[in-house]
Amino acid sequence: MTNHHCEGILQSNFTLFPNRRGDKSQEEASIMFEQVYVLVKTQCSKYLMPFLCGTYFPPCLNDSNIPLCPFLCEQSQRGCAGEFRNHGTPWSLQCIDYYRDLNKSSVCLGTNGVEKIGKI
Repeated sequence: MTNHHCEGILQSNFTLFPNRRGDKSQEEASIMFEQVYVLVKTQCSKYLMPFLCGTYFPPCLNDSNIPLCPFLCEQSQRGCAGEFRNHGTPWSLQCIDYYRDLNKSSVCLGTNGVEKIGKI
């Protein structure tokens, strides 16, 4: 799996589909990613790029996707929801869902790749 925008962001080039959004292929995810990538250039949040890469192209470990750290969603939404609306794209991802994705995982994807997490 490759996406030149995400190279080096989450330190992985292996993913499984469907992804967090339900995209069934890399091509489908790439099309959707490109639609929102323009907002990265607005620099509305330093968390947006790792959030988008982890949502559309989540790295995997042991045949399962590593969950995204919820703070990436929260910080991205806080800084960028207005920019999304200004570009006609509503913020459609619920950050609470990223907490649910953690399940019993002891790691999540953060700004520097895989991070250990404490109990929630």
